[in-house]
Amino acid sequence: GAARADIGDIPKPVEHTYRPQEPLWRSQNLQLYETTRAANEAALRKKLRHHARARGWMEAAEFLVSFVDAHGDTLESQELTDWQRLMACDDMFLMRLVSGRTETPAELDTSLLRKLRLHLSAATPGGSFGDATASRDV
Repeated sequence: GAARADIGDIPKPVEHTYRPQEPLWRSQNLQLYETTRAANEAALRKKLRHHARARGWMEAAEFLVSFVDAHGDTLESQELTDWQRLMACDDMFLMRLVSGRTETPAELDTSLLRKLRLHLSAATPGGSFGDATASRDV
């Protein structure tokens, strides 16, 4: 009847054009990582905060800076290497990864990612990064 005509067609879920590109982006970021990584652990420790602040998405930067402030001095050598790799990821992918809203690629499944997830769950209500990643992950 009339009620069905009033609601019209139910919209389809949004299809994100970036998702098919993520494997290519990860591959390109791995290549970039190999050419730009810090020469040694001391140099990388100095870059932690800069890597955290230099994000395009302010919320991601704030979260990452708070992580560095809380845990940067205690990260182990392998975690510092893993940090460089994660910082090569784009902000949306990185925060969906940390919040568990996207599948974790094997090369990024590290103790550092687990520490970031614990930090997120301690820092945010419900352990989620909020509506920004949820609304884009349909």
